[in-house]
Amino acid sequence: MTAADITVSLGEATVTLGTLDDGVVVPGSESDLNGASVIMGNNQTLRLVNSDQADGLDISGGTNTTLVFLFDDTGLPAVGNVGTIDASGYDVDFLRALNTFVDGRDVENLVVNLDSSVTLVVYHSPEELGFVSPTHRVVVIETGVTVPDFIVFNDWQDNVEVRTLSLTMEGDAHINGNLRLTTVPKDPGLVPQYFQTLTINSIGAEGNSITGDITADTIGVGPSIQNNLLNVVINASQDFEVGGAIVFTSVDDADYPDATLTITGTADVTVEQLDVDDAEVETLTIANNGTGTFTATGASPAFFGATIEELVLTGAGDMVFGSNPAVTTETGRQRRQPVPHRRLRHVRRPRSGQGHQRRLRGLHVHRRHGRHQDDPDERHAGQHGGYPDDGRRHRRLDPRLQ
Repeated sequence: MTAADITVSLGEATVTLGTLDDGVVVPGSESDLNGASVIMGNNQTLRLVNSDQADGLDISGGTNTTLVFLFDDTGLPAVGNVGTIDASGYDVDFLRALNTFVDGRDVENLVVNLDSSVTLVVYHSPEELGFVSPTHRVVVIETGVTVPDFIVFNDWQDNVEVRTLSLTMEGDAHINGNLRLTTVPKDPGLVPQYFQTLTINSIGAEGNSITGDITADTIGVGPSIQNNLLNVVINASQDFEVGGAIVFTSVDDADYPDATLTITGTADVTVEQLDVDDAEVETLTIANNGTGTFTATGASPAFFGATIEELVLTGAGDMVFGSNPAVTTETGRQRRQPVPHRRLRHVRRPRSGQGHQRRLRGLHVHRRHGRHQDDPDERHAGQHGGYPDDGRRHRRLDPRLQ
């Protein structure tokens, strides 16, 4: 008996000949039909994970049957500009192929001898690839409008998630509360990608603000769970202020260890605190690529987080980091003694070689373009109880923030 004499029937409505992890085939999981024929039942779907499975496949039977390509390249010997797939044995109703599979290619040369009775469906559906479907939300708050309380962007459906949010505040626009970006548990058969990018555009004739926190952390109400908040972009042509903290969070430090705050534009951006206390966040990069000043006033302190390993400051714009001795920490502990205000300022001169590096409170800090200049008051900090006075200019921030 040869492989041509063997037939395979599908035992379920949808069968995938391999295992996908985040859209990538798990090595060794691909099934090899070895030339066997596939017999379909009514309304059945067969999903193929590579072109070897597709090339020369003999598949037939049933009505309303579908063959799905879960790959976007062939890896087969090229005929012309692409590796061709022999589709002469496809007796199905629908062939579904990714948009990136047919993009820029001669389809008739890509899938050869496909019968005219087969409808070719070009798709791009994350769920077909095992992913939660994304929502890319765009929101505008008009001039002079105030949202009187917090606002949340969290899709409770188990197959859809908010992937990005673009928020434009058009002048004298305000959110009187927190901006929350939590998520909920998704279908265990789908792979969530979590929240990826928050973009805030501050424009108009007057300043804009969010009085509370920007956070993807849960408050323990309802089904909401923590989401990623790792990439925040603020484009400020008008002053923008966050009265609370930007709370950076990660659902998994193995996949999402790095947080970034990027600032562009000509206006000033002020936040009370940058909260990196989530143990899953290992690195925070602050890039002030604008000409305005970025200020973290200190809640206190300007940075809150005991586990962050690296802090990177970059860009041409000024940065100011303060510490308010009159404010308790987020844990409710009163600060034990006043700490001098610390001002870090970018000096607009190129620095040759590697970026200036120094260790601040257990953080390995890099200044990648130019260098910082300490506030002159810090030179005398030891005389005022903020730092021990041993004759050196100390390079540490408040040690209680370690």
